Amino acid sequence: MRDIYKAAGRSAVASIKREFTDKRLVNTGRSMRSVKWAAFDDGLSIYWPPHVWALMNGRKPGKRPPFEDILEWVKGKLSPPPGKEWFVADRICSKIARYGTQIYRGDRKGLDVEAALSGSAKMVRDGVAGAYKKKIHHKIIQAWH
Repeated sequence: MRDIYKAAGRSAVASIKREFTDKRLVNTGRSMRSVKWAAFDDGLSIYWPPHVWALMNGRKPGKRPPFEDILEWVKGKLSPPPGKEWFVADRICSKIARYGTQIYRGDRKGLDVEAALSGSAKMVRDGVAGAYKKKIHHKIIQAWH
């Protein structure tokens, strides 16, 4: 069973990473690399840090986002003139605080983790069903002999 969960974990993380790339949400790759998984005998867990939530649902207006994260994004994605990175990051933080992010406003799609995980859920469902069928078949054969 654990092998089924391991395969599903690899598939799930690969699908989520594809979502990052397809939606052009990759900058430094830190968020994408932060998605992890762990397989157990009785299931699978997928982990990501809280800031990935903002890439799924956006950020509502009201308070400024973490400045260092925005500054890192500005340096990697926008490449402003030297010495202007701080100013550009500050303006973006102010705009997000005032209006929210494009994802929150619905102007842009965020990560669709549910869709990314649907293939892995099917893999687990089919794998578990197949494993139990084999186990039941084996028990029937043992009882027959």
